[in-house]
Amino acid sequence: VVALVANVLLLRESWLYSLAFLFQLLFYGLAVAGALSRAREPLSPIIYVPYYFCLVNAASARGIVEAYRGETYATWSTARTEGS
Repeated sequence: VVALVANVLLLRESWLYSLAFLFQLLFYGLAVAGALSRAREPLSPIIYVPYYFCLVNAASARGIVEAYRGETYATWSTARTEGS
């Protein structure tokens, strides 16, 4: 998101920023397409990679924000029997 905003601010500086902006829009468009179609059919790698990249980064950002807020989560472990 920061790169996208920075790229928008730099659009008039060079054609290279315009090209990068178009690729960013294409990438995020493919990620949205992946999010919308993930339940209906298997995703092709062209759609899956941008979707997965954005999903993992969003989860990471959420985890960082929750850690700064001091939120904690309880974990559990299974009971193990002896001899197995």
